[in-house]
Amino acid sequence: MKIATIPSVRVEPEFVARGLASLADARRSGEYVDAGEMVHRLKARLESAKAVRATDAPSFPF
Repeated sequence: MKIATIPSVRVEPEFVARGLASLADARRSGEYVDAGEMVHRLKARLESAKAVRATDAPSFPF
């Protein structure tokens, strides 16, 4: 049987530090955000950024 391997992923130390700090804060406060709600928020931010980019994009006369 062939076993799939996952390539190594380089993780930035600052990213890990922010994640650990966020986890500690959530544990301390007891306030967590539901994963579905977070995905919804991130999708909204992405759509907003796309809309801004579409209006700010230069038009090229081709």
